Amino acid sequence: MCVSATLIMFQSNLDPAFEAIMSAFDYIHSQQSKVKGVARMKQNVLSGYRASGRAPYGYRLKDVELGQHRDGHPIVKTILEPDPDTAPIAREYFKRRALGETRMSILNDFYRRGIPSPSGRQKWPITTAKAMEDNLEVYADTPFSIGTMSVSKKEAG
Repeated sequence: MCVSATLIMFQSNLDPAFEAIMSAFDYIHSQQSKVKGVARMKQNVLSGYRASGRAPYGYRLKDVELGQHRDGHPIVKTILEPDPDTAPIAREYFKRRALGETRMSILNDFYRRGIPSPSGRQKWPITTAKAMEDNLEVYADTPFSIGTMSVSKKEAG
């Protein structure tokens, strides 16, 4: 008996039903994994750890070892800490914005002073500065920001 004849013998009209059932179980498992993963990320954030991604400009990631897995490998999470090289620049940017200076004026000044953008470019794209402002909660929700990054007009003057 040839192989193709063997395959045909084992096919039945129930195969599409079994495939649909398995597909449904796969979908349910996928959704449960997604919900659990998002819940773990939220818990990490509530505990002061980063969920993922790179550090915002003015910060760097610091590894925190929390223990070990059963196999001996360390359990490592990350937190934000001020970057000594870029934090003063981010602080200056927000202070000048709080005083009412335009983004373009600040970024042109950074260019004249040779301060590279977060991506290393000589010129700062206006979108980078806008993104920093759009993510102000990142700067405002860390111990570093208290009295440094989140500057009101009254404090700045």
